[in-house]
Amino acid sequence: MKWGKFFFFFLLGITFYHCKSDKEKTPDVTNIDLSVKIDRFDLDLFALDTNNIQLGLSNLVKKYPDFSEIFIQNLIITEPPQSPENTVRGFITFPAIKKLQDTVGIVYPNLQDIEKDLTQAMKYMKYYMPEKKTPTFLSFISEYSNAIVTYGDSTQSKFGIGLDMFLGGEYPVYEAFLPNYIKRSQDKKHLVSKVIAAIAEDIQPKPMGQRLLDQMIYNGRKLYLENILLPNEQDSILMEYTDKQTKWCVENEQNIWLHLISENILYSTDRDKIQKLVNPSPNAPNMPAEAPGRAGNFIGWKIVESFMKHNPNVTVSELFKISDAQYIMDKAKYKPERAK
Repeated sequence: MKWGKFFFFFLLGITFYHCKSDKEKTPDVTNIDLSVKIDRFDLDLFALDTNNIQLGLSNLVKKYPDFSEIFIQNLIITEPPQSPENTVRGFITFPAIKKLQDTVGIVYPNLQDIEKDLTQAMKYMKYYMPEKKTPTFLSFISEYSNAIVTYGDSTQSKFGIGLDMFLGGEYPVYEAFLPNYIKRSQDKKHLVSKVIAAIAEDIQPKPMGQRLLDQMIYNGRKLYLENILLPNEQDSILMEYTDKQTKWCVENEQNIWLHLISENILYSTDRDKIQKLVNPSPNAPNMPAEAPGRAGNFIGWKIVESFMKHNPNVTVSELFKISDAQYIMDKAKYKPERAK
């Protein structure tokens, strides 16, 4: 039996330096009564009795009605297609996948630390966006098909965490399909920030537009939310940069901004010119070799920070309802200073 691969859905956050710049006072959320529990779909799946797969699968679907269908129909697929029972039986008995399950169990013997960090982040989310219903979370493995899956309806978003996509940058299987600048962040320390990035992606109005400025503000707003929901996290984790890359961006913020202006690409829609400035890439085009990919998103983050600083009456919820990137740019009064 050949197991097909579904699409890769890497909700790649974006990360930043050890020291936090322009850090606002962290609010006190100790009185917010909230606790995150990650449902273990992965453990329930592999606990199914293969001698009575129909009954076990029926119970699994009852427990995870929304996710089970997505998992069976989209995340694990067989060639040729088979019944749901045979698909699931084949998946959980396939030797390579059983070995993968064992590896996940070693790296993640439990999810208590992740639940603790997500609980704190969701308390901050409740503080900043009280109208938002707290998401639910579950874990799964799917033979490297997805890192984060977003599902659910308009009343509550739900997030599936593919633990097999967070086994560490040196995990040998990743070498076959992930470049170094991506696989280095596929580890436990980046997991929570990637989940928060997925939440930010889910919240945002889409699309803002195709110009470089639109995409910079769109991604910068995600980084802003990650930053306030994970106030103690290193900026390098949020940006998915190395410390050296983050330091370079901090020290060259003004130069990056002047480059975007001088090259006249801030309002460009030319994909070839702008994609490496906002999408994962080993470097930024037409900049020094030290300039990392997605440098435009770093500037977008700084613009959003400046917007919120100069418009203190705008709430985080209101920020994410703004669909005009130019409005945020104009009201931000963004003027980067040369690094001291």
